Amino acid sequence: MICNTASGPALWDIGSALWGIGVAIIAGRAARLARNLSERDMT
Repeated sequence: MICNTASGPALWDIGSALWGIGVAIIAGRAARLARNLSERDMT
């Protein structure tokens, strides 16, 4: 199979963008979980 130089970088950009979005979602959930746990400890 011959790799297209045009589609290669584009696919890489899409993949890295999806990966970044996934990491952001996981980080947001982790932050919310940590906040809930700390609020539970405070009360």
